[in-house]
Amino acid sequence: MEIFKEILDTHTKICTCRKIYNINEDLEITVDQKENKVVMWGFNHKSDRFLNLSTKRFQKLMDGFKSVASDLYSSGNYYYITVDTSKKESRDDKSYEVEIEELKQKIDCLNDIIARLEKRNERLEEDVEKYRKDYLYYFDEYSKLRDKDFNRTLEEINNLKKNNIKIAVLSNKPHAQTVENIDSIFGNGYFDNISGEKPNVKRKPDPDGAIIIANKLDISPCECLYIGDTNTDMKTGISACMDVVGVTWGFRDRKELESFNPKYVIDHPSEIIDIVKSTVLVSN
Repeated sequence: MEIFKEILDTHTKICTCRKIYNINEDLEITVDQKENKVVMWGFNHKSDRFLNLSTKRFQKLMDGFKSVASDLYSSGNYYYITVDTSKKESRDDKSYEVEIEELKQKIDCLNDIIARLEKRNERLEEDVEKYRKDYLYYFDEYSKLRDKDFNRTLEEINNLKKNNIKIAVLSNKPHAQTVENIDSIFGNGYFDNISGEKPNVKRKPDPDGAIIIANKLDISPCECLYIGDTNTDMKTGISACMDVVGVTWGFRDRKELESFNPKYVIDHPSEIIDIVKSTVLVSN
């Protein structure tokens, strides 16, 4: 639950505060923290009873605290936690990967549903719109989590820009959402072109979008590196006659990416610079 993530993000670091988190209209969790000492309890206003936070419903929350606690015990309805901030990085890495995987599965599922609905002759507008809203919500949450990966690529992309390499983004996500997400991370105007889903342009894996971008940037497709993390990206870049780079820090693993025979499969953003240096920069 998103509320559990908010509690853990707030109270697994040193602070002094008292906050009440509403799970729904009946249930709430109160966290009273002074420095690294945390006291937590839950209450059900409908039944007028304290919550047992040791049940399966609250397992993710309690596991999060256990992973960073040097001491955790309960007395009556209250849970007493001593936060060891030296353990927080390992908790962040573990929970980050779990949440990334959960969101990837939800996005994949919703993407498939939307595609099937749109292919029907009868336009089920309400259903399509419902799933689109869910999709955009999960995609936005996924994008926020992926900031951690985007930040580590920023230096590598800056190196490309310093060498006058033109850079662009092509996505099947709605155009406005794509531009908003990219601009929020990299800043307005950072990329030479950003293209999301648009009317009259076929979606990936059709190569039209990639070729259109190359034309706008006055570059031959065969001079482009197409970098992606999904099987759709592999198909798109290959169909566009571009040199394709599969990256393993995104949606798909190395084995799946390699099954499409891209020119490169890499595990770290720094390898992009190595590829460029061995091709474009050397030839220039």
